[in-house]
Amino acid sequence: MKVNSMKEAKQRVDRRRQRAIRLMLILIGVFLIGVTTGATACMVAVLGFGLA
Repeated sequence: MKVNSMKEAKQRVDRRRQRAIRLMLILIGVFLIGVTTGATACMVAVLGFGLA
């Protein structure tokens, strides 16, 4: 019984860790996409102002 509860606790911790890792990856992806789109927009604005 004790071993079973230990295994369940470990699985719960692993699940929580996986969820945290997934959240981290999603945040990093969103951040990178935002940075790249922001940089692209800045480049376009600079080029537009330069041409104008």
